[in-house]
Amino acid sequence: MASDSFTVTYDSLGRIHIITYASGKTITYTYDAQGNRTSVVST
Repeated sequence: MASDSFTVTYDSLGRIHIITYASGKTITYTYDAQGNRTSVVST
């Protein structure tokens, strides 16, 4: 099974914001004012 390398970008509060894979796929996380994750979008 092949693996795909990735880069993780964090927001100013140290939470995962974007994961970008070498293949071009991204996963974006958003949070509300209380720090709860409100969405995960994969492209």
